[in-house]
Amino acid sequence: MRKLALYLLMPFLVMQTTFAQNQNLSFQHLTTDNGLSHSLIRSILQDSRGFLWFGTNEGLNKYDGYKFTVYKHDPANPTSLSGNEVWTALEDRQHNLWFGTVAGLNLFDREKDAFTIYKNEVGNPKSLPSNWVRSLYEDSKGNLWIGTVGWLSCFDPKTKSFTNYPIVRVTGDRLSDGISSIIEDRNGNLWMSALVGIYMFNPATKAIHTLRHDEKKPTSTSDTRVNHLYRDSHNQIWISTWDALYRYDENSRSFSFYVHDPADKSSLSNNNISAVTEDHQGNLWVGHRNGVSILDRDRKKFTNIPYDLNKPTGLNNNFVNCIYKDVVGNMWVGTWNSGINILYNGGKKFRHYLHELNSEKSLTNNIVKAVAEDNQGRLWVGTDGGGLNLLDKQSGEF
Repeated sequence: MRKLALYLLMPFLVMQTTFAQNQNLSFQHLTTDNGLSHSLIRSILQDSRGFLWFGTNEGLNKYDGYKFTVYKHDPANPTSLSGNEVWTALEDRQHNLWFGTVAGLNLFDREKDAFTIYKNEVGNPKSLPSNWVRSLYEDSKGNLWIGTVGWLSCFDPKTKSFTNYPIVRVTGDRLSDGISSIIEDRNGNLWMSALVGIYMFNPATKAIHTLRHDEKKPTSTSDTRVNHLYRDSHNQIWISTWDALYRYDENSRSFSFYVHDPADKSSLSNNNISAVTEDHQGNLWVGHRNGVSILDRDRKKFTNIPYDLNKPTGLNNNFVNCIYKDVVGNMWVGTWNSGINILYNGGKKFRHYLHELNSEKSLTNNIVKAVAEDNQGRLWVGTDGGGLNLLDKQSGEF
């Protein structure tokens, strides 16, 4: 019943047919005023039970549709979150929840409401090689891969140990050497992004290749800082860099790119790309330092959604850090310093009816067994232990 109730909190309505027809998208906002622990959002995940998880610069936040539960590091509690900067989150196919922080890898126990921590152990080559966990990925075979500073690791759930592969050249700059994202191509190769380039790893042969710019091939990717990798439903690989958005075609093994053109309003509005996510209609949401640009399904034109101080229902910040699509198609946009923006699927939310202790006209029990409408248009709600309820649709009272 808990799972059903949580999904009911997430609206399921029909979104606008094209963003070009409606650029005045209406966003809801979740900030520190709503209980969010910090306004810088680094990661977003919806788990199999419907909860939304937000990794911030100051704690991990679980959102149930009404309120936040915040998890933070407690030096006196060894089962608390290992670090407050939460960079990445993943639920594996066994429904285990994993969170990467600057101070280790965390496995969440839902029943105990506690974490198992994995960290680097000096002298132990089977431990996590670096405590700063930047990215998590589960491949098509169910292997859990962890991207850290300079290393790619594979976790063995039987031995609770790691097999580690040195990937990124260590420059001494932890931000540059960190593996910021991991994806898998159709051949089973793992692609990894870092601020020093793109790396490809073959799990079968253990071979590592680096993608570099070829001056003889204008459509090859530039040797630039790479923020993020994303593979869409058409098996196109999207590469977010500091100076362009690149698309890699696995069939032709060639790159095309998108950049801002001041003379073209339907071009990308900013070149410093931080996030890419496909919505339920196949449009591509591109986050950058001027809001969001939404690329149509034909991959030709962008609809640009910048921050506008005079639009209170628009984006509340220009610096977009991450974008996430939930199970019913709602789009969640995490910003650098203004919390979360939500575009509900259809632009509206469900109205919720719950039992209220001090209200005789509220629902008598939150466990709903049956709902039916009679020939007079009245709505009857059968509950578990609370009897039968008749809803007044105009007043919202029972």
